[in-house]
Amino acid sequence: MSGLLTGSRFLEGDIPDPLGKGARAVRFIENLTHTEGPLAGQPFILPEFQARIVRKIFGDVDPVTGRRKIRTVFMLLPRGSGKTTLTSALALIGLMGPEKDAAGQVVSAAADREQASIAFNASCRMIRADPYLTKATRV
Repeated sequence: MSGLLTGSRFLEGDIPDPLGKGARAVRFIENLTHTEGPLAGQPFILPEFQARIVRKIFGDVDPVTGRRKIRTVFMLLPRGSGKTTLTSALALIGLMGPEKDAAGQVVSAAADREQASIAFNASCRMIRADPYLTKATRV
């Protein structure tokens, strides 16, 4: 991963995943479908830097309790890096994916109402593009 975001403790080195939760989260996202732009209709294959973010968030857990070490994520990424699409997919992991919790909350924040609407609508389109997720929800 030379060059891309080098110097970041978050994105360099080994990522512990003792229970396989990070790999499972990546698989969930990569089973989703892009719903707009030039990749519309294609599988959501994460670029390596995004896959590392997902594995770090969900895979770095206490091996005894299974509780994630990272509970809150604040991402600052450049324009065009797929932030909105990625955060929409991350929200779905907690809402109805492998990390869902019947009593849990999923909070996805944005700088303004318009950006929040874009992220929400991206999640809705991802749900509608997947027959299983569509059957499990009412959007």
